[in-house]
Amino acid sequence: METVCFRFSHDYIPKIKSLEGKHPRLSFDLQPAVGSDLETDKIVNGKLIRSIRTFLHQDDMRLRVVIDLAKNFDYHVE
Repeated sequence: METVCFRFSHDYIPKIKSLEGKHPRLSFDLQPAVGSDLETDKIVNGKLIRSIRTFLHQDDMRLRVVIDLAKNFDYHVE
């Protein structure tokens, strides 16, 4: 088991989307997102989680969070 925690400035329950296949990943969007240091890539290299990427869409101030997962595992997210 591996755990990823995000700290938000207010209550937020993300709608998580998953993509299976060659490059499995989870993603969710935060809106509105504010701040100047929101974009980052973090290599994790865990057994299940490979990396966490974020990208700020400036046009609608939406932050996309992507969690890249290792292949060949079954995942349960809560």
